[in-house]
Amino acid sequence: MNFKVCEKKKSYLLKSGYKSMIKIISSFFIPFFLLGSASAAKNIPDQNFIVGSGTVGAQRAYHSGKIKVLLDANFNNLRIRKIRRVGEELAVGCESGRVVALELHGHIGPDVTYTIDTLLADEYLLRCKVKNRPFAIKVYISSTGGLLKDGYALGEIFNKYKVSVRIPSNSVCGSACAVAFLGGIYRLIGNNAYIMFHAPYSIRKGKDPLPRRFFPSDTEELSRETYEALFPGDYSQQQPRNGNTYLDCSDQGHLSGLQSYYKKYLGEKNGNYLFHRSMNYCSTSDGWVLDKDAAKIFGITTY
Repeated sequence: MNFKVCEKKKSYLLKSGYKSMIKIISSFFIPFFLLGSASAAKNIPDQNFIVGSGTVGAQRAYHSGKIKVLLDANFNNLRIRKIRRVGEELAVGCESGRVVALELHGHIGPDVTYTIDTLLADEYLLRCKVKNRPFAIKVYISSTGGLLKDGYALGEIFNKYKVSVRIPSNSVCGSACAVAFLGGIYRLIGNNAYIMFHAPYSIRKGKDPLPRRFFPSDTEELSRETYEALFPGDYSQQQPRNGNTYLDCSDQGHLSGLQSYYKKYLGEKNGNYLFHRSMNYCSTSDGWVLDKDAAKIFGITTY
């Protein structure tokens, strides 16, 4: 089942009432205003901007130019970097190990899960330790989506290696990316950054059969009309995408697993609320969008 937001349709977020909230920054545009002025930003090397965000990292090393790029891998619609903050071990008082961070931008698919698992396995035992307490490896993630199964897998990898997952300022983590984000032991959303959840879907051939069948819980099956009345939301994208295809958000054996996953990482109350709330959006481009303060209310971020 596809669980992605098309890159070319990111503009729908702006049209859906989030224009004042959200500015999706393309990789070729750098928002110098974050640093106070364009002239100030010119003194910072390009490598010090977190990939996919146009944002300079908050750590001292990002601003001082002391960033060493250990890996910069580019796949189809995916870029992953491993960086080391030169001198950071001394600054934080590491007794052993080193401080590294991973940056991920692009499609959530099998290349992501395999690569991130490999990199974290290599770095996990090399983490900086202070008074025998290991520092969490930071993973910066920005993506408009991908495959649901890989969102699950990436979240479990984050949890296994006890990482700190961060959505950089001026970035979006949506769809499968949002699923993966929940697996982090520590979770942070930056300024002017957003996380977006929506219902999983498949793209079907033919005309949209009405009424659509929805499955808001493990046991209920409601008609489209009843579901919309109980759970108001934006259903504009449920009509056929063109004359030959339509979105199918009916349960195909995925929804109970998704609900269980949400409850695993957010608890019973918040997990159930997130599940039902995100089911309001059967869309390739729209969803339930939260900034850093809204995410705190529902336990989506930890600080």
